[in-house]
Amino acid sequence: MVLSNTRFGARALLCGVALAAVLPAAALAQNAQGQTTQGQTSGEPANLAEIIVTGSRNATRRAEAEQRQADIVSEVISADELLTIPSTSVAAALKRLPGVSTVNDRGTGDARYVSIRGLDSALNVYTLNGVRLATSGRDNRAVALDLLPPDGLDTVRVVKSVTPDLDGDAVGGTIDFRLPSPFDFDENLASLSVRASRENIADKTATDLTGAFSTFLNEAKTLGLYGVVFHTERTITGERNENISYNTSWRPDGVLPADNIVLPESTELRLVSHGLDRFVNDIDRTGGNFTLEYRPSADDALHLRSLYSQWKNDQLHDYIDVKTSLNAAGAIDGFSSLMGAEVKQEDNRLAMVDFGGRHVRSAFELDYDIAYTYGRTETPNQWYIEYVTDSSLPIFDTPISFDASDSKHPTWVMSEAQSTAMLSPANLQFDYAELYRRISEDSQAFATTNLTWSPEGKGPLKTVKGGFRFRRSQRDYDQQQDVDSGTRDIPGLAGGSPLSSHTDLIAGSIDHFDDDHYRDRTRFGTIMEMNRVLALLQAAPRVTDAEYPWNLNDSTGHETSYSGYAMAVLERGAWSATVGARLEQTDVHNEALVTTEDAVTGVVTREFGGKTGTTEASYTEFLPSLHVDWRPNADWTVRAAVWTSFARPNFTDISKGINVESNGDRIVSISKGNPDLKPAEALNFDLGVQYSGDQGFFSAGLFRKEIDNFIYVSAGSQVIVGEDGVPITTPANGKDASIWGLELAGRRDLIAGFSAWANYTYQPSKADPGIAWRDGVEVGLPNAPEVLGNIGIGYKRDRFDADLGYSYRGRYIATLRANALDEYIQPQATLDFGARLQLTDQLVLSLYGENLTGEAGYWATRGKSERYTIGYQTAPRMLGLGLTWRH
Repeated sequence: MVLSNTRFGARALLCGVALAAVLPAAALAQNAQGQTTQGQTSGEPANLAEIIVTGSRNATRRAEAEQRQADIVSEVISADELLTIPSTSVAAALKRLPGVSTVNDRGTGDARYVSIRGLDSALNVYTLNGVRLATSGRDNRAVALDLLPPDGLDTVRVVKSVTPDLDGDAVGGTIDFRLPSPFDFDENLASLSVRASRENIADKTATDLTGAFSTFLNEAKTLGLYGVVFHTERTITGERNENISYNTSWRPDGVLPADNIVLPESTELRLVSHGLDRFVNDIDRTGGNFTLEYRPSADDALHLRSLYSQWKNDQLHDYIDVKTSLNAAGAIDGFSSLMGAEVKQEDNRLAMVDFGGRHVRSAFELDYDIAYTYGRTETPNQWYIEYVTDSSLPIFDTPISFDASDSKHPTWVMSEAQSTAMLSPANLQFDYAELYRRISEDSQAFATTNLTWSPEGKGPLKTVKGGFRFRRSQRDYDQQQDVDSGTRDIPGLAGGSPLSSHTDLIAGSIDHFDDDHYRDRTRFGTIMEMNRVLALLQAAPRVTDAEYPWNLNDSTGHETSYSGYAMAVLERGAWSATVGARLEQTDVHNEALVTTEDAVTGVVTREFGGKTGTTEASYTEFLPSLHVDWRPNADWTVRAAVWTSFARPNFTDISKGINVESNGDRIVSISKGNPDLKPAEALNFDLGVQYSGDQGFFSAGLFRKEIDNFIYVSAGSQVIVGEDGVPITTPANGKDASIWGLELAGRRDLIAGFSAWANYTYQPSKADPGIAWRDGVEVGLPNAPEVLGNIGIGYKRDRFDADLGYSYRGRYIATLRANALDEYIQPQATLDFGARLQLTDQLVLSLYGENLTGEAGYWATRGKSERYTIGYQTAPRMLGLGLTWRH
């Protein structure tokens, strides 16, 4: 059992006592003003259901009103805003909120994960109408938000300060997606939306179809049904130059330093290898959700909700890598190339079914939910095939050079004869091929109940609330290597045979690559016929578990959490306080493959689970919190909060398993679990002010997070280089970490239907990863950009509205490295546009565009500066049209 440490608990207690002492004094001092305030605000709507909204501007104000009325620090984005903002997923829309940034997928370039206040996406809690969603990734707890389209949601609420009635493992925050209710609409509703778009790289039209309806199933209008179905087809083509060999693409002169050395940022590096990659992603997303709700009276309600979404991607990846050999003096004296192709079929699914209700009796309100959620990440087929240049040819013993004068687009420099020899199929010899499949699943049972008491007296006690929550997550991971040319020969692909003898596997040749930057500078070369390669590999003999023991490297486990809480809301005059605590107990059981070798006999034993492969862990966390609000009038709100949270280690991080990525006999990388990991614990502070008036909205806030035992999730934690240069990663607890930030946001109505909006976040962070050889070297938190910002202008008049927005995300560290500069992701900016014209009472025409300036979707460098690019992917510009029918 792990209990919160003494220093952490003491700080939380001291801060809580301090705020609790201030509250009564301030309330007494403001008592007379508070009585006046109550009179001034008596005419306000009692709740959001009484606010009648029409049009996009009112939808925005409704979201702002929800933020102002909340007792917590939160951001809300409405359904209308989700549809106005040009975005292919919920993640892309959320990047416009202050303190929220996105992490893009390196293959598609799409926004996939969301970071809140600079913390890794795995440190967030993801819920649907308060029900915890399954997370299917093997290595972390984040939900891939490209599973969720912007359609079919009522609101998305990002909670930045957590109260005791919310899950406590939200160091970053909680993202709650809320489905519409049929009672949100007075009458029956039906709509159909069709959208089509084109990207400047892909030669295909993307389509989006969405149908929604809402109806009452009886005359009394006490039983209603809302539903939405959606289908998306997109093709994304990306072109990326890449130099990501662990420490051999960019390297200092001479011998590489030892693996326990941190290179200073001033280290001069030179490029000695370079690669070009083409990606074609065919993406389908299909799903829907529905809500069946029964409200026989204002005091009783029952609901049945469900969600299903499937995201599939057939990714074609062609690549060419040029490497060099160095003589004793470190000079380039030869070169070689590797030409390869990869197909990765992904099938990700998310499903949920939830039954619950709410009942009010006198001063008591009871609500409950019983739910099942399921997540799956599957790769039913993934294969590689690679050819290398014939090293016996004299031309490959001649030197080449590299031109990195354009830091974003470096390239090799070679003669026409060298280039022709390198790209010729006759000089490319078969080296390696493999075919494998993987699946990771998370099945969660969830139950929660809450009881609220609202006394009818006139005292300061407004409500008392308590509840219990149960969640059990069953996670399973299975991998299967079917074909491995390093283990068994593949008929028709003899080792060393030239590509020119495999003409049936050749789809063609591409002479150009990223014409905006590489025209007349380089050629890409041969590309493979993907279906024929797949058929060849599927017909090849399968390797056995004895031949390929890593097939046994599966894992299974379950995590059970029990939590209970108690909280009270106190009000006096213009002041209110929410105080309480939450207790969370977590029990974890993991089973993995463990390989041992007898030091004397050399006999290798492999055991799945059992005494050597089973890990048990248990955590108990006590999480107090205090939130204080002061509302001097109807427009202003001042908030202060101190609250506590924690982060469980990822499932596989605390197992005894070892995951090996291999390429035939060559091991590419090794990752090892760490059963001794502790949960990270955070003490959080918030202070903010918010104004919401007829003509605009403004908010300013300060926050600070102090984190003990921080786990380096995205940074690869502790990276050690093995004897053969193989990176070995092991998760580890850092000593401590902290991040503080300033968040500013505002919107102002201007003249003639125009409005302007902007937000800015400054959030510097620092951490001690607890690695001996990095002692004294300050680093930031992974995936934590120091600066975020958005600015835009909107227009709405009569039947037309439009929005033009610019988003900026600053640089952040991605991976800690030994004997090399750390990996950083460079700033990203996008300019997006959306407009809608109401043609008739039932038809709406929309126009939208993403990344209008053609900024990079992904830009990684070795070190903080822009000098040493290790990956730069051009992102497409997109323009689209849509037509929506509503009845």
